[in-house]
Amino acid sequence: MNYTFIHKHHKDQDLVRKALQKDRIACKIFYDRVLTRVKKQMYFFLRRHDEDVLQNVFLEIFKSLHTYKGDASLETWAGSIAFRQYHEIKQKKQYEHDNMLPYEENILQSFELSNISTENQIEARQTLSRLYTSLDSLDEKSRTAFILYELNGYDLKEISAITDVPFFTIASRLKKAREHLDKYYHEYFEDKNIKRNQPSEQAVN
Repeated sequence: MNYTFIHKHHKDQDLVRKALQKDRIACKIFYDRVLTRVKKQMYFFLRRHDEDVLQNVFLEIFKSLHTYKGDASLETWAGSIAFRQYHEIKQKKQYEHDNMLPYEENILQSFELSNISTENQIEARQTLSRLYTSLDSLDEKSRTAFILYELNGYDLKEISAITDVPFFTIASRLKKAREHLDKYYHEYFEDKNIKRNQPSEQAVN
């Protein structure tokens, strides 16, 4: 048993214990901690903001609180439940891939662009549109690795835990996704005959 790793998350275990005792403050802290990542994760997989789905995911997370053992952070643990819920939705065919909205149609719903100038908003929209369109060119496994790592901020170890896929397999899929997207962008800019620019950190965060 990895006592060091469990000790690392002992504060998370304390928080979960208090939440299970229906401590309102603990429940709110827990909710606030996992909300952003889970919401963003489900958005990128479902391609839309669906409050009903999100509520069901959080209901499942809270129902599963008693299973948390402290062997991963709360964010990773909740992310794995959200990932399972996404696959259950797929299996029930509640969201058919062909009927999903194109990513670029939801840019303004997932990114706050109102604080920047009109010129920068246009550039950001174009960058995000290319990014989202390029995601559709990836196979599902590579796209999953890329979304969780690059767009949700999980590290490789966390993605391995969330997806129940070996660490080195995740690393290989991420490498494949990056190589494919690099080729996609190269061909895109060659086709448009314009100078290639990398997506800015502001645009994709």
